[in-house]
Amino acid sequence: MNRQGMLIGILVVSLLAIPFISTSVGCGKSTAPGPVIAGGVLEEASYTFMKWNEGLTLMIWHEALASSNNHGSSSTESPVYRLEGYAESDDGIRIEWNLETSDGKTAEFAINNTEYDLFEGSLFIINTKGELTTTQLNHDLSIIQPDYDSCVAFGRSDPEIANFIESLSNEQ
Repeated sequence: MNRQGMLIGILVVSLLAIPFISTSVGCGKSTAPGPVIAGGVLEEASYTFMKWNEGLTLMIWHEALASSNNHGSSSTESPVYRLEGYAESDDGIRIEWNLETSDGKTAEFAINNTEYDLFEGSLFIINTKGELTTTQLNHDLSIIQPDYDSCVAFGRSDPEIANFIESLSNEQ
């Protein structure tokens, strides 16, 4: 084989290898960030608090119902972190929420299939007494730590949450 034929062969092999190299070096998908999650009960109310290292925070308060759960998923196959949660009463009242983020700073969020813009607030109070209502509030959640003491202290000091908790206690 002459020199020109060898150079053409090397060029062809190099061009064929480019797709394999680009998917394995720096162009692959990365794992989306997940939150630290805290949840608990304060009197007749329950809360779920999610905090990402990247800055996103989300807090949901609702009546303490019979069962609740949160689960999230992320993998190196998907650049999106997905979080789903629910709370359900013995008599069939069910609240469902889901969140998707690819950067831990912004997210798409919905409660019972209603989408909410988290730039308008990331604190939610869901009242299940009578007609199901969701109140979205714009409060600074960055100071809250994802632990019981910090979440309860915030709940007791925030007027809207404190009023919500008191209204649940008065109905008992």
